[in-house]
Amino acid sequence: MKRIRQMLLDNYIGAIAIGFIFAQAVFQFINTLIQLGTEAWARQLGDRSLSVSPYFNWSQFLMTLASVLLNLGAGVVLLYWLYSGTVAPNEAEEGEPQETGEP
Repeated sequence: MKRIRQMLLDNYIGAIAIGFIFAQAVFQFINTLIQLGTEAWARQLGDRSLSVSPYFNWSQFLMTLASVLLNLGAGVVLLYWLYSGTVAPNEAEEGEPQETGEP
């Protein structure tokens, strides 16, 4: 696991994956809001050509909300796993004296 974590950190693959996960959650939430607004607008107009139900579709809203929360949760877990804690220090950089602890 340490090797995978280090590879994800060094190549910025982890940052890109986290960005995609959070973007997916945001786009899905915006899509749901736009869809709900469009359905409410169609209900007010009384237009049945869009085949809009006269009732609010709670199951679709809750499923989308659960999906958004799962995406956010996965992004937070990946963010915490990659960027929290200490990363094993690499060998001493060139030009820096290495302290041995001896007087």
